[in-house]
Amino acid sequence: MAIDYLRKYGFDEEFQINYMMEYGYAMEKSATDLDLEKMMTRLVSETQELLSSHRPLLQDLSLQLAASGSLEAKEIQRVAAKHHLNIEVKEEGYLQIPAYSEQLNPKPVVL
Repeated sequence: MAIDYLRKYGFDEEFQINYMMEYGYAMEKSATDLDLEKMMTRLVSETQELLSSHRPLLQDLSLQLAASGSLEAKEIQRVAAKHHLNIEVKEEGYLQIPAYSEQLNPKPVVL
């Protein structure tokens, strides 16, 4: 299923550029598989790095979860703080709207 979505919509900037520009909306495996495999390999590597960099936090969370059976958001926040991570707890349904206008209209640099 993921491969079909990636081929059709291109959820990765590099993959989307290669696929959309060169092959349009074709669903041909020969047009997408090489780039798709490259992207998936890169994502596996990035995921491993991210998990490794937070291994102590993940281990601490797993021990807390094993002991209590469930964790509330505030408990996760407390455990993360012990690992020097400042996380915010938002209410369910919180909508984050990135400041796209700032990215699209950057302030000029004054030298």
